[in-house]
Amino acid sequence: MTPFAEDFRADKACAEDFCVEGVTGIVTAVLCTLNEEENIQGVIESVFQNGVTRVILVDAGSADATVARAKELGVECHVVPRNGLAYQRQFGVDLVSTDCVCLVDADNRLERDCLQKLMRYLRDSEFVGVAAQKISAGGEDYWSRALTWNNQQALYTLGEKLVVGTPAIYYTDVLRTVRYDTAITGSSDDTDLCYRLSKLGKKVGVGPGVCRELMRNTFAGFAKKLLWYGRGDAEFFLRHPEKRWTIAVHPLKNYVIKGQFRALMRGRPDMMPYFAISGFIRTFGFWRGLLEIGLFQRARIYKT
Repeated sequence: MTPFAEDFRADKACAEDFCVEGVTGIVTAVLCTLNEEENIQGVIESVFQNGVTRVILVDAGSADATVARAKELGVECHVVPRNGLAYQRQFGVDLVSTDCVCLVDADNRLERDCLQKLMRYLRDSEFVGVAAQKISAGGEDYWSRALTWNNQQALYTLGEKLVVGTPAIYYTDVLRTVRYDTAITGSSDDTDLCYRLSKLGKKVGVGPGVCRELMRNTFAGFAKKLLWYGRGDAEFFLRHPEKRWTIAVHPLKNYVIKGQFRALMRGRPDMMPYFAISGFIRTFGFWRGLLEIGLFQRARIYKT
């Protein structure tokens, strides 16, 4: 438990003020972007509507008007080298002066009471980080519906989890101590962080706040994201040798086997193709990622 967590729970007056004031003065939002001109306004407005008064945007050199639009909305903007999402997140966290930090992405749309609910849950739990429950913000295609169903059935149910993504609220001092691994450039930034937190005996979970996410509504977009996740798996696989077997079989075990079985047992056989296809695409992304990373490392060694 962090020093702030102890103070927060022990201070009755603070708890009462929180119920009145929401997250104002307690939470700073960190938003990481790259070419999100079309999505940026929606997420910023939803964060402000939740009572957050300071939003820090960390942009990786967008070629569009992402930063300009954010500045127009009153957001503090920083442009950094394109060194990966973990680098952007930690850069933003290090600028935070409030007790808690909310990490959000451009495709997140927080419901008006999302962060208040997450803060209450964080305060009353033993977690150091709490993520919102995610549902689709629109798009009634098969892939969006299947992803939302999986989120509601398994990934974003209330309680303790091994890994949580964004949007999430963490105690700032925790992320300043444990820190994102900036050597990770892909999608495994959250997986790596939560794994290292667990090794220190710290827990993360999913709270009652709800976030609507702009999900990819075409098969091409859906597949692209799964390939990216697969490459992230490969990066985590190489970073943590003790977890290699778990990561290598993760897509087949949790999508193809467990996912399809869950869909069948809960009367949703229409969801079964989603899990089968997801598992195979993510597995392909994993093995392709291992090959790409291995070749890159070999080329770098050869060059030096």
